Amino acid sequence: MDTWTNPETGEVVRSCSIITTSSNGFMEPIHNRMPVVLPDTEAEALWIDSGTMQLEDAKHLVGPYEWEGMAEHVVPPLRGDGPHLIEPATTS
Repeated sequence: MDTWTNPETGEVVRSCSIITTSSNGFMEPIHNRMPVVLPDTEAEALWIDSGTMQLEDAKHLVGPYEWEGMAEHVVPPLRGDGPHLIEPATTS
């Protein structure tokens, strides 16, 4: 998460980037891209301390992550902001 000031309006804007990669086996039937998933705290630390990361390390981190724990569920239409946006939708 970062903030920047729009030079034309003076508005402070909160923004972030989501880095994507090709789909893993689980996501492929749903979409051809997926967010990069860092697999553990060691990978997170390496990513955060990018001053010491080598190009080969970065390439390894941004590939599709295979994890048997992934699950899919229907979510409600996007309304508002907050953690409720990742809760499964109730089925009627």
